[in-house]
Amino acid sequence: MVAGPDRRTVALLAGLVCLCLAALAVDFDTVSYRRELAGEWWRLFTAPFAHYGALHAAGNLAALAVLGVAAGHCLSHRRLAVLVVVTLAGSMTLLHVGLDQYRVYAGISPLNYALLGAILGDLIGRRPVPAIVLTAALVGSLV
Repeated sequence: MVAGPDRRTVALLAGLVCLCLAALAVDFDTVSYRRELAGEWWRLFTAPFAHYGALHAAGNLAALAVLGVAAGHCLSHRRLAVLVVVTLAGSMTLLHVGLDQYRVYAGISPLNYALLGAILGDLIGRRPVPAIVLTAALVGSLV
């Protein structure tokens, strides 16, 4: 029998889901370059949790649940936490620094791509290594 993700992994995923649902409930809206220039800097931190609507949030959260649980089978909760932080911080940093003319941004899709990359990396290498986690985070940040 294959062991599932530990409680800390489940708690991390549940926390991310709750943040996304809370952002949807209070209508955080999206990140917009124009709004940031107007002083709404906090949007950089809320953008991964904001979504374009209920359907967008549902798709992202379904993917997060499936990929997060699958990643929990091959990554420790610490490596998963590093993947989450590096991906979300990296995607927001690259978006802000690299794309100074972007229109709008919302969603946790970069993390979903990073989780998929970590799972595929584990399947290819058959053991999780920090390089796979960091590569997956970088790929997720770029998407």
